[in-house]
Amino acid sequence: MRGARPEAPDRASMDLRHRIAGITLCFGSDDERVALLQSRRYRRMLVDAGSIADVNAFAVCRTDDPYVVVDDEIVHCCRNDAAGERGFTPELIEGRAMLEVNRRIFARRPELVVCHAGTMVLGGKAVVVAGPSRAGKSTLMLALMLAVRGVRMLSDEFALVNIDKGTVEAFPRLLSARPGTRRHLGLNVLHLVWDAFDPAGILVESWADKAPIGEVFVLAGHDGSTRVRRLGEAEAMLALLPNVMGAEHGLAILDKVEAALKGAAVYELIAGPPQEAAATVLEIVQQRA
Repeated sequence: MRGARPEAPDRASMDLRHRIAGITLCFGSDDERVALLQSRRYRRMLVDAGSIADVNAFAVCRTDDPYVVVDDEIVHCCRNDAAGERGFTPELIEGRAMLEVNRRIFARRPELVVCHAGTMVLGGKAVVVAGPSRAGKSTLMLALMLAVRGVRMLSDEFALVNIDKGTVEAFPRLLSARPGTRRHLGLNVLHLVWDAFDPAGILVESWADKAPIGEVFVLAGHDGSTRVRRLGEAEAMLALLPNVMGAEHGLAILDKVEAALKGAAVYELIAGPPQEAAATVLEIVQQRA
């Protein structure tokens, strides 16, 4: 493989089983590093090897165009990498492959609306921070963890909103933090494995299974100071829509997004310094009726 993978791929690894959103996945790869990274990141979802798989996936890495086979479908998961990279690291392949696998897992749960978002439980309700990749979701989530005690984590990757129950379900994939984020928040004093670390007992009290939906903050950029604005129903749906998995299907998903936001207060957030943005979020949550 070209670029950032000069060493030979390790031996194949397969038959790792995880229960994701209630669906059992059997995952393998022709590169053991990819399989091991996936097993570490999804450690909290690991199930017994004898569990019957609902979805089977295998990541093929020994090629200049890595792909993942999900059941009988071949998905070239790295072809449209936004960075335009051709040096496919195990981290990039695992992330892109599992994004496609998770997309197909979530499709088996039609009652879910899945947003690219971090979410945690504050005051008994789920607080959702939505935004595209590299928008600062993880930075704000980490700032919130540092700002308040007693937080319970739901996800740093996806918000799984069950529209039948009005709850946000857990997606307990372990967290990762980029060097710049760690440096900015002063986290480098913690000697953690930053590509897959469990915040439970360190930065948060524990992981939660689910919680009623409370507030949704849609990240809309960065500035020198934090600004927040509550959105009306129509504006809230349109603001959240680009962060919803399946939004490429167009307006057909709007009814589900409307149902997902029922009972939630939705805000547009332009984030200033992370600590300031976290304080703004906490102030709004503390004023909850």
